[in-house]
Amino acid sequence: MIKHAVLYKQDLPRPYTVKMINLRFLKEFKKSQHGKKEVPFYELHGKTFKEMERYIMSPDRDEGIEKINENLPSGKDIYSQSAYYLRAFSRSQIFEDANHRTGLFCLRQVVKIRGYELKASVEDVQQLGDYLKSHFYIHQGEIMVNLKEKDDVYDVIYDWIKPRLDLR
Repeated sequence: MIKHAVLYKQDLPRPYTVKMINLRFLKEFKKSQHGKKEVPFYELHGKTFKEMERYIMSPDRDEGIEKINENLPSGKDIYSQSAYYLRAFSRSQIFEDANHRTGLFCLRQVVKIRGYELKASVEDVQQLGDYLKSHFYIHQGEIMVNLKEKDDVYDVIYDWIKPRLDLR
């Protein structure tokens, strides 16, 4: 194991990039409605696809994404930082849907920039997503993307990430 593996704030995707990632999940779902390819559902919450696209790309999303990036803990190991990052997305619910997928995709890209790999099967990701969704609705409480107080969901994410993050 590499002792000083960390993530850097400058490596985190900026709001526009994060919004484009979430938008991609919406567009993939829309395409799947006309084809046979099965992709994860994207909940529209009563919006049309065009309305949801405008919602996702709205500047209103920027503040939450910037706050997640600003609060990336420094002085922590990469596992803690990764758990923070994914928990922040699941906790803040910046988008109407696909927050967990968006956070995980962003995290995969960030660790790749650092030269590492987050190895998780589709089933692993689905199980984590299901867990996060179920616990978000049960234990939402006050939304704090800085996660100064870590919770049991953070601990589960940390334990999920640790064996899957390849630092070689």
